[in-house]
Amino acid sequence: MLKVLIADDEVKVIQLIEYLVDWSAFDMEIVGRVHDGEKALEMICSLEPDVVITDIRMPGMIGIELVQKTQEAGLHPFFVMISGYSEFEYAQKAIQLGVEDYLLKPLRKKDLEAVLGKILEKRRVETETSEALGALTKTTKQAKSKLLTDVLVNQDLTVFDLSRESFYERYGFHLPGSYTECVVTHLFPGMARGGETGTDDLRFILPKLEELEEARLQPHCHELISTVHHNEIISLVNHEEAHKVHILEELNKLKISVLNYRSISPDLRIAIGVSKPVSSIRQIPSAYLDAKQTLAMRFVDEDRFVFLSEDFFRTEDAARSLLTSNARKTLLTRIELMDADGYASLAEEQFALLKEHLKETGFLRDSYKELCELFIFGLRVFEDLPSELTASAAALEPAFNLVYTFSGLQAYYIDTCRNVLLRCADEKKAMEDKPIRQAKQFIQEHYNEAISLETVSSEVGFNPAYFSTIFKKSTGQNFMDYIKEIRIDHAKDLLVRTHMDVAAVAQAVGYTDIKYFTKLFRKMTSLTPTDYRKLYG
Repeated sequence: MLKVLIADDEVKVIQLIEYLVDWSAFDMEIVGRVHDGEKALEMICSLEPDVVITDIRMPGMIGIELVQKTQEAGLHPFFVMISGYSEFEYAQKAIQLGVEDYLLKPLRKKDLEAVLGKILEKRRVETETSEALGALTKTTKQAKSKLLTDVLVNQDLTVFDLSRESFYERYGFHLPGSYTECVVTHLFPGMARGGETGTDDLRFILPKLEELEEARLQPHCHELISTVHHNEIISLVNHEEAHKVHILEELNKLKISVLNYRSISPDLRIAIGVSKPVSSIRQIPSAYLDAKQTLAMRFVDEDRFVFLSEDFFRTEDAARSLLTSNARKTLLTRIELMDADGYASLAEEQFALLKEHLKETGFLRDSYKELCELFIFGLRVFEDLPSELTASAAALEPAFNLVYTFSGLQAYYIDTCRNVLLRCADEKKAMEDKPIRQAKQFIQEHYNEAISLETVSSEVGFNPAYFSTIFKKSTGQNFMDYIKEIRIDHAKDLLVRTHMDVAAVAQAVGYTDIKYFTKLFRKMTSLTPTDYRKLYG
């Protein structure tokens, strides 16, 4: 069943269109009704209707602009324009954009039904043709895409040992053009604290963007293969050198399409890295790494969209390290002390040093990785770290390929580390307080018995001297003073709620000597047990 979206700023017009024909008879259903152009574009991107019936003039975006932006987003529903205007230029422009038909208001049932019937027939022919061509195209594309999967994803370099005939038979791919580059279109969904990302949205966006990228580049290429892997589209383009300018123009136009997907993923950003040209298939892995490293230049120029390897001078020195031994030692000490603010301050200093090396993409990436590994190493001093904190720390390194700006990467790293250390401090305090909580519970259950410091410390698994120290540190009271307070509180309760005599109350809370009980009660309440009962009972 075909999905239909109706867009018109007049409610009555939408109602008229809805009730003018029997939609089920055309195997169609209305899935959306919208009253302005911008919301219409959002609904087209999210619902992907097969047919859009739209007014030529609407608030926010006119009908022809809606058609253009829909096509730029890589979507091609059947458009039917309706208008109260009969100007020829509107009809002419609509037809140039591939609009199915142009109807004047007031709409007539037979005219609308004729258009819907034509759409059905056209859809039937397109379906039959595309199924035949699609099967062949899909098989060919899958074979070519498998090359990128085998080499770049599965790291299978044995394919380069194949003879030219065997290679072509397996992948159906060769390089007739003089210019071959790897293009990596990387989507950055952004990250929230704790490692949450918008990658679920990318499962919908990436295949659509891959189709659009192929459609734009194919006319300028001898060969084009692509595959989707994680957050990126990896493409290998083979063309004549003279077509390089057209390739770059088409890549830059993709930015408009990404902006249209912001309604689905508001934080979405994109960067495209283009490698230096290579001359043989064996150089595909190095071209891919070159394009990937070029993506880091987004930190240098955040407003740029397409980054060319040849445009940047980058120094690489694997032997260099941003972290001095003193810096490592200081950072590890802050972690061990769970000094969240102190670690954050030191990390800011490291990022300030990193910022001076943004054009050294390899050094930048390795230095950030070193910072992440250092933090994870420092957390090893904590036993039984909660899994969510381990996951937060593990999400630090992947953030390099998920966050678009350097300032955003810095903020994410520092915010995550700071919050992990704060949680570690809370966990440690909770662990230290656990035996105290156990001791308090034991005392509440046995306060009327002959309990001692030795009895309770043994119950929670500590020696008496250490237990006495941590008990006072946690409660602010000596152990025996705490016992006395608990017993007297229970005695006050019994004196108020019951008619038990004072001797029985003393016995009930653990005192056999009534004189000592009375003296202690008066010391702690400034009243004798009898006077307390008279006053509060």
